[in-house]
Amino acid sequence: MKILFFALALLASGSAQVPIVQREARPPLTVNFAPFAATRGCSATYTKDRLACEKTSDLGRLGCSTVYRRDELGGLRPRVPIAVCEFVSSNEVGPGTFITRSGILRPAYVRFLVAGEKGFTLLSNEAEFRKYFAPVTSANEALSYVLAITGLTTFYGFVPPPNYRYMANRLRETFIEKRDQGFIVHNVLDYEAYGCGPHLSSLVTFSVSAGGELKEINRVRAFEGPNDHICRD
Repeated sequence: MKILFFALALLASGSAQVPIVQREARPPLTVNFAPFAATRGCSATYTKDRLACEKTSDLGRLGCSTVYRRDELGGLRPRVPIAVCEFVSSNEVGPGTFITRSGILRPAYVRFLVAGEKGFTLLSNEAEFRKYFAPVTSANEALSYVLAITGLTTFYGFVPPPNYRYMANRLRETFIEKRDQGFIVHNVLDYEAYGCGPHLSSLVTFSVSAGGELKEINRVRAFEGPNDHICRD
């Protein structure tokens, strides 16, 4: 009777058992953040790799209120110092002036900064980013390219907590395959962080052409946490 009750409860919840996670090698990616950390008018906040920049600073005048390091971008070529440029606005921001956004009431908008001999260059949209970093010629470059354009993250090192709700019996970490016309980047993590729950985590697969064109080709609903029914803005 107890076994039957457990089985009925499991079916009612729609939850799979704790999944098996297939491990993959994590690429050793890193970026050079030193030129940004040395900028006057920008100071470390929570960590030395996250800066708050005054409006009168070099980076503030480019429209960056926060600048932070993201090592997952280390596969991009040409290999130049790169950082995330973020600004928050409660007003509508026009298309073509940012790459990704997050949040609802006061969204955070993301662009990218690269550092060179002549100073800093702001990449404000996908077209500028593609012009600077295409063609995509390696697996690590394809991975970093997808993460930059989508704002998603890699999926490595996940140890399934027993109190999560799972929609799949098997999960596979992020990996990349070479194809004739580019690459397939499998299983990057999309966590629906904002709004009212449940806040779903999905594993998403993209194709990346040599010219830097992205296309989502698969999405797997993966899991939800036990406290994912709260509202976040």
